[in-house]
Amino acid sequence: MIRLMVCDDHDLVRAGLVRILQSDDRFEVVAEAAGRDQLLERLRRAQDIDLLLLDLRLDTPGVAAGITLIETLHAPWRNLPIIVVSMHDDAEIVSQALQAGARGFVTKDSSFDVLRDAIVQVHQGRHYLAPNLV
Repeated sequence: MIRLMVCDDHDLVRAGLVRILQSDDRFEVVAEAAGRDQLLERLRRAQDIDLLLLDLRLDTPGVAAGITLIETLHAPWRNLPIIVVSMHDDAEIVSQALQAGARGFVTKDSSFDVLRDAIVQVHQGRHYLAPNLV
């Protein structure tokens, strides 16, 4: 079972992701966060997270803070795979997220099959880009 953390500042989006992920018995959502501070607090005391699904825009406007957050997370949690789940599909933003340390990028208009494939591939040590980004 792959233990996931979902971080998105929109309650409905986060709840929807959790619900759909929990419907697949390969996944268990063990943590949620609505923003940067909650995310960092949970990661500091967690031993049970295999993979993080992260929205780029959390508490602040723009994606630059999300890119910086990935870099911040990558230092102490280098082995924690991050998949960005974002409404943004701009090639530059995708590239910046991957350079910052994300191992996957899925747009929010992707199907659950795409998200599921991303999680499995990244958990196996590969990188993943949603097909609409390639």
